[in-house]
Amino acid sequence: MFFKSLVHLCGAALFCASFAQPYLNTSLPLSQRLTDLMGRLSTAQKITLLHDLPNAVTGLVPNFDINGEALHGVMRPGWFTVFPSALGMAASWDTALLKNTTTVISDEGRARYNELGSNQVAGAALLAFWAPVINMARDPRWGRTGECYGEDPYLAGKLASAFVKGMQGSDTTYIKCNATLKHFAVYSKENGRFSSNAIVNEQVLREYYLEAFRIGVQEGKVRAIMTSYASFNGIPSTGNKRLLTDILKTEWGFDGYVCS
Repeated sequence: MFFKSLVHLCGAALFCASFAQPYLNTSLPLSQRLTDLMGRLSTAQKITLLHDLPNAVTGLVPNFDINGEALHGVMRPGWFTVFPSALGMAASWDTALLKNTTTVISDEGRARYNELGSNQVAGAALLAFWAPVINMARDPRWGRTGECYGEDPYLAGKLASAFVKGMQGSDTTYIKCNATLKHFAVYSKENGRFSSNAIVNEQVLREYYLEAFRIGVQEGKVRAIMTSYASFNGIPSTGNKRLLTDILKTEWGFDGYVCS
């Protein structure tokens, strides 16, 4: 699914216009283009492309970094508009305003990407951004409260959906920029930020911790999900079949990519 997003994002901006190879032909179905591209990559090359800072595969796949940040404006590289913090924007209760804001953010990211051309800076992705943070912020002592949209799952979900739509755009063929919902899931119920084990029952999980993610996936059509640093009911989120396969992919129909 990562490669599907890569083709959606890159389009003619990254691949040459020549239709000499099927994977370059934008008139072909995406599945056919992906099958052709996958057949040209070795297992080692595919693994390399899944790294945090992937290397290009000469003649086939350009450099593509998923390590971008744009919680309230593009972080780097260069100068960008800085908007209020996520919690501040959530205080507006205005989904249309947030979508307009993230449309500006994605405009600036795409523009800077086009400006840099082949001189992309490692660790400064401009087509894939790790935002928004939609964990529930019930306890103000939690260190990431200012990055979230508050403690209401419905409001957070609607704001997440608006954020995603502004970032990813409305083109039916190509994605403007990837948004990433994080951190999936139950991340804000913790004792230690990077090593906790969140124990919650099914009702609390569904009604409180997952609802904003469900809205962002099913209504916002987000292309990427980041897992939490912690464990959920004794199983690390990065390898939690119930969260990532049973709920996210099978139940909600998510067909993007997941990063740790």
